[in-house]
Amino acid sequence: MRAPLPTLLLSLVALFLSACQSCPQAAQALVERPDFSSAEKCAKSFFAALSNDAAQAEYTCFARELKRNYGATFDAYLISRPQLDEQLGSTRKYAFELEVMSSETLSDGKVLIWWGYNDSRIIGTVCVAQHYFSLESGEGSFGAQIDFAPRNFIDAKGKRLIVDISDPIIRSLPDNEQLSSFTIASEWKIADFIEAPQS
Repeated sequence: MRAPLPTLLLSLVALFLSACQSCPQAAQALVERPDFSSAEKCAKSFFAALSNDAAQAEYTCFARELKRNYGATFDAYLISRPQLDEQLGSTRKYAFELEVMSSETLSDGKVLIWWGYNDSRIIGTVCVAQHYFSLESGEGSFGAQIDFAPRNFIDAKGKRLIVDISDPIIRSLPDNEQLSSFTIASEWKIADFIEAPQS
């Protein structure tokens, strides 16, 4: 099993960022309310969580693909975090200071963003759009991830908007009278980390 959070991120941040400062308020705000509306904002939310030592917020930035490839259940991620703390030390607080060096859309629709500091590339994040639906009712929240973009499940016929989703979770929904909201959307998550090319 590979490390749930690549050691690469830890060592590279430690190489390029030094000293200790308190985390900016913008970083703390992203920990409390991560932004998954774009690939860049998702990665920035991860760096904010890393800077604030917020394991749950870090983990929410990971895509299904990254979790599967690294065997990263939340429990496994928590178990590996003491090693992360030893390797990062006080440099963790500077992860939020990484800046976008370049960004490109890959042939599979994923987005590769190179992050760095002082004109040096440090780490690449590969982000992917994940799609989901959710419903709220008097009995709680229900939802699941879906394999295709929302446009594949929505059709307009005259004045009617039709959503056609087939998922086992729908069997557990309460009757329609109790449904209070429905969301079908996409959000960006981190699918992998890439080592910067050596110059």
